[in-house]
Amino acid sequence: MVTRNESESSSSIKFDKPIIPTVKAPISNKELINRLVCLHDELSNIDDSSVDLSSYTASLVNKKLLSHSSVGVQAYVCCCISDILRIFAPNAPYSAQQLSDIFKLFFKQFARLTDKKDDPFYQQHVYLLKRLAEAKSTILITDLPDLETLIVSIFNTFYTLALKGFPSELETIITDILSEVLSEAEVVPHDVLQLLLQKVANHDPSKLLLNNISSPEFNFSLAICENNMDRMSRLVAQYFSEILYESTNTIEEDSENEYEDAAAAAAAAARKAKASGLSKAMEVLKKVHHLSIQLWKYIPSVLSSVMALIDDELNADDDKVRILATVTIGQMLGAPTYPSVSTKVNFFITHKQVWNNWLKKTADVSASVRSKWVQQLPGIISSNTNLTTEINLMLSTCLHKCLVDTDERVREAATVAINEIPYHQFVTKLATPEIMKTLFQLIREKHSGIRQTSVEILSSTYSKNMKTESTADVLEQLQTLITGIPNQLLSLVYINNKNITSLVDVSVFGTLLEVSEPNTNKRVERLVRFYSGLDDKGVEAFVAINKRQQQLSKVLLTFIEFAEEYNRGSTSEDKENGSADDQKEIILKLDKIIDWICVSFPDGLNTASCLERFYKLNRIRFFNLVKVCISSDSDFNTIRNSMKELLNKLGDAKNIRLENEKFGITTTEMCENFKLLLLRASPLIYNRSNIEDLINYSKDSANEYYTAANALLEQISSIIPDVFKSHLRSLTNLVVDQRDQIANKSNALKTIYHFVKKYPDSFPKEISFMEALKKLATKGSSSEAKYAIKTIGLSDKKEVACSGIVKSIYPLTVDDDKFATHLSCIAEIFVVDRLAILDMENELTPLLIKKVLLSNRGIDRDSIEGNEWTSNDDVEKYPCLNEKLIAIRLLVNNLKSLDKENMSDDAIEEAKQKALPVIKLLMSLIGNNGEIINKKDKSWPTPDSYKLRLRLAAGLYMLKLAKIPIYSETMLLASIRRLTFLVNNENYHVRAGFVKSLQKKLYNELISEKFLAIVFFSALEQNQELKNDVTMWITAMFKRLESKRDIKFEKTLVRLIHTLAHHEQFLEIIKDGNDESKLAAFNYASRFLIFYVQLIATQDNISLLYYFASRVKQHRDATIATADYEAEEPTQQILNLYRVAELAQLVIKTFADGKNWPMQTWPGKISLPLDIFAPMASSKEAQWVVTQIFIPEAQQVELANTINKRLRNVSSVKKTSESAKPRQKRTKPAGARSLVKKKKAKIVKEKVNTEPTRKSARSTSKVSYKDQLESDEEEEVELDDDLSDSDEFDV
Repeated sequence: MVTRNESESSSSIKFDKPIIPTVKAPISNKELINRLVCLHDELSNIDDSSVDLSSYTASLVNKKLLSHSSVGVQAYVCCCISDILRIFAPNAPYSAQQLSDIFKLFFKQFARLTDKKDDPFYQQHVYLLKRLAEAKSTILITDLPDLETLIVSIFNTFYTLALKGFPSELETIITDILSEVLSEAEVVPHDVLQLLLQKVANHDPSKLLLNNISSPEFNFSLAICENNMDRMSRLVAQYFSEILYESTNTIEEDSENEYEDAAAAAAAAARKAKASGLSKAMEVLKKVHHLSIQLWKYIPSVLSSVMALIDDELNADDDKVRILATVTIGQMLGAPTYPSVSTKVNFFITHKQVWNNWLKKTADVSASVRSKWVQQLPGIISSNTNLTTEINLMLSTCLHKCLVDTDERVREAATVAINEIPYHQFVTKLATPEIMKTLFQLIREKHSGIRQTSVEILSSTYSKNMKTESTADVLEQLQTLITGIPNQLLSLVYINNKNITSLVDVSVFGTLLEVSEPNTNKRVERLVRFYSGLDDKGVEAFVAINKRQQQLSKVLLTFIEFAEEYNRGSTSEDKENGSADDQKEIILKLDKIIDWICVSFPDGLNTASCLERFYKLNRIRFFNLVKVCISSDSDFNTIRNSMKELLNKLGDAKNIRLENEKFGITTTEMCENFKLLLLRASPLIYNRSNIEDLINYSKDSANEYYTAANALLEQISSIIPDVFKSHLRSLTNLVVDQRDQIANKSNALKTIYHFVKKYPDSFPKEISFMEALKKLATKGSSSEAKYAIKTIGLSDKKEVACSGIVKSIYPLTVDDDKFATHLSCIAEIFVVDRLAILDMENELTPLLIKKVLLSNRGIDRDSIEGNEWTSNDDVEKYPCLNEKLIAIRLLVNNLKSLDKENMSDDAIEEAKQKALPVIKLLMSLIGNNGEIINKKDKSWPTPDSYKLRLRLAAGLYMLKLAKIPIYSETMLLASIRRLTFLVNNENYHVRAGFVKSLQKKLYNELISEKFLAIVFFSALEQNQELKNDVTMWITAMFKRLESKRDIKFEKTLVRLIHTLAHHEQFLEIIKDGNDESKLAAFNYASRFLIFYVQLIATQDNISLLYYFASRVKQHRDATIATADYEAEEPTQQILNLYRVAELAQLVIKTFADGKNWPMQTWPGKISLPLDIFAPMASSKEAQWVVTQIFIPEAQQVELANTINKRLRNVSSVKKTSESAKPRQKRTKPAGARSLVKKKKAKIVKEKVNTEPTRKSARSTSKVSYKDQLESDEEEEVELDDDLSDSDEFDV
């Protein structure tokens, strides 16, 4: 019996009625309740334990009362007992068995606390609860023999009650009771611990908030753990260790036995049972880890002992265990902070060892572990409030490791993780220049998922950065990289892969520019900001996208027209009148257009079927909507609404259904295809709605987007001038406007010039406009004068205007402040109206030579000091340089004006004679590094920055003259060879400017193929980006010609050999004639030949290349005098050609051997260019050359080793811009074998034209994005009438 030390009773209670009914003295329920009420009232007011209660303490625990059928009786009995327990606390006047029965009855009463309304004795039950809590009577349970059963019972009772629902005001009381029980119990039953933890594990606040309910059972567990933190920590640690040990051992044992020999005892059933056990163990482990995450969210302190166990799991042998531990730690770190958490724990400080060990998982041997690690970052970055700069740096470093991981799964997980992190969190906490640069590389990743996600990350980052008002919290270096994101994304179009190009399109239209923005001001501001951040390559790609829009819109319009014609022919009436052949022809045309479109569309979109379905639907509304979208007359809102309507209609399955359809086409496929098609074909960027705002930006030179706006206007005027139809007056106002805020009107003049050139009838008729042009031509800047005259040249009154201008400025005065303006004016008048200036030609040339080109007149050397390069925008700041460049332009324009159709022989000869001194001048500038002033002249020397610009200008004008056949014929081989100096110039701007212009003219076939060999002198290019550009251009051009069976690049080998043999640098190295100098010269020449072979050689043409190299030894050098060949001993100049030819053979053979390509004898005969090669005089001479070895064998061995080494060291540059399609095999020239002759005395008499015939560029269905970058389109947009229009450098 549990007793207390009783003292003598000093008093007794007033209540003296019996409360136990007997047979002799029965008590009705009503009476019994009344008596119990009286007893309860008296007991509730007693605080003194000296009161004699002995007569009732025993009666109240009588079985008749404890098991009474009346709920009321039980309720009041319990209230009375609770008071007795209170009075006698901390002891109790009952035996252990009696107390056990008492508490069981108490728990029974607690179960009735669910509802106030349905419980008539609710107040008594609440009283009981409060009295037990006040007196802490429930602690007595912990001293009873069946304490475990009672503890389980009380917890189950209250948790069940919580699930059913009870008054919230009782929650604290119940919590106190349960906390006291758990605190005093020596042993906590497993069921109780599991119940506590289960409620934490299952708690989901999001569902509770969604349904607007609370979770009292969770609150119980939370409060109990917080009130007994130390004990709960030990209990949880013990609970975890038991489960973790058992589960981990089961998993690792299975891992160890995985490869053991299967004995007879290991039958299929046993293996199945084992697998089932392993699965169950893993499930248990997952539940435990989920519990640990939940505990960390709400009671982090309770895990103080558990973290060591999870830390051990991070180093477990089994991958699954390590993955689970890695995810668990990650989710703990990324758990959101809840207000209910009373004790905040900083994981990084409290569990520093676990944190450091977790970071090491980025180097785990398993890619799955590494992937899971990086997947935790979004939650950590977004939710953890304890992140510091140091922690962020650690996470950033680990993220970068994952981005460059060798396993693509890890890289993909890393990009997906970044994509899930909010912009501001990413740029302020994680992003570093290294991560951004890595993302720039990942957009070129072969794995499509990584590539696409990386593009999405960069696009989204740029877009949100543009919308952010302040970027002060972003590192300056990081902000620079973010601003340059468009350049990186636009550069992807150079890869020429249709899937990648589609990604770029969606990125540019959907995210970078957000063309869906309805507000014109915001849209245009976004456009000019975007454009102002583009570099040269970015501008090229951006322009190409807009040029493609014009090309595709025309194709799409043709498609719609054929579709309408097809459907008209499908009607019954037309079928009677028309013919089946007409319908077949229309279908063929439609199929051809569809094939052309599909070439540039990504795989997997079912584009061909969608386009075919579209025209067969015969929905006139659909056709009209497409026409509206691609029309240059449509404003932005019209296009946007039409596009939206069309895509909505295509998204409805009933609108795209055909009768008796064989193949199902989904609405998703239709929408994706037409969204991409309309984005590409609609004038969304160069839209008429944007023009007015662009013009406003272009008015004020102080505006930061002034340059970008002018450049965009100029591009629009040349690519899609139609949009200016309603804005021409605004443009002319820019020219007529006399206000000073428009510093330079040349940009506005360019825009007007391009528009009027396409629409001559639109030339402004206002007198004020013509007067403004005349004023700018005579009093404006040199660039304004240039474009003023070009624009006047489009007027039907150009003769009168030019004549008046010449009279007003002639004769020229070199000391005039506007001398450069007048010179620029006359330079253009030569092209516009030569007759107006014809009489002054003889006077102009001496003036230009003596006063401008051969003198540095009025030069201010102080202002030039430190200026390494003068850009186009700065040229006019240096009058001396500007005048020299204009003088050269004037001389060249004079020659251009002589070129006319149907020229007589005398006129041609006269033009050639006039060209000779000009070409000589240009060659002098190139050969003398831009310096042509006599050293004795006072103004010598010319500043270095001037010489660079003059040398580049000379090269560019040489290419311009080369476009004109009569002048191209005049250019000697030595002159062409000297152009290689520009390709290898020490200044990057000179190299880049010349190479770009050369590539453009070669691509458009504006100059002879004899200039093609010059490109390969980029082999020595030190700037990797420029070299990559050249390599990519060569590869794209070669593939383009290869598809047409054109062997232009292969034939260039003989010109390259000839150029190398006569190259000044080669001759300088070999001039000593000893073996050492010869070897050095051969090594020098081999660098160009290796570069050529790596880019051009294929398994199909390797024999042809070797044939060309060997054919050189069957010819004389046509540039060497015949007398030299007739001498007794051949000169070194003669031998050099054959030496370089042999070197080329060695390079080709070494390259072929490295590739294991067979070298077969080329069956045909192809002649070599007659301007550089001539036939041998005799068979004896031919025999001697062919049998002679011009490079000694010892040197050949050494050269072969060097060549092999270079081939191994240089990466496969041909892979730079590989397309998605495999290389097309090229067939040998038709009839080549029939041309083989056994005996032929003179090569000159051979029938040599066995090359494949050239096809039209329009006949190929291959669409090359690179082609669009290089081409000026096949429209009549002539931008190449001036250097500033066609070349990068305006000279």
